[in-house]
Amino acid sequence: MSEKFQIVEVSPEDAQTQESLGTKEKFWFRHDRLGLCLYKKSRSNTAGEDWSEKIASELCELIKLPHAEYELATCHGDYGIISQSFLPEHGNLILGNEILVEIYPDYPEDNRDLSHHTIDLIFGSLDWLEIEYSEIFIPLN
Repeated sequence: MSEKFQIVEVSPEDAQTQESLGTKEKFWFRHDRLGLCLYKKSRSNTAGEDWSEKIASELCELIKLPHAEYELATCHGDYGIISQSFLPEHGNLILGNEILVEIYPDYPEDNRDLSHHTIDLIFGSLDWLEIEYSEIFIPLN
């Protein structure tokens, strides 16, 4: 079965709020059908940066793994991706590095420095937070 993905056209005038986290150029906007969404522009010389997120989202859907949903997009001729906000209205997002900097004194406070962002620290933080791995990993049966 051959199915093509839609490409959502986003207008730069739709931008409501710039998003400063991370290294990509991005902004929040309101889409008629999807609601509050984040547009992330693909960086030059990074082939697949946009469609790889869409493919990962589709694979998660196939195996019934909770995930952020992505749509391919363009904005002012630039390729990118959009994702609906997954937070409840008036919800706040706490980033993993914000938790890690509270637990590990040597963890860099600059959220662009991922040199210490390792799987060992992440699992260690789950132990520290007393979260059972079974609470976050869903068995695939």
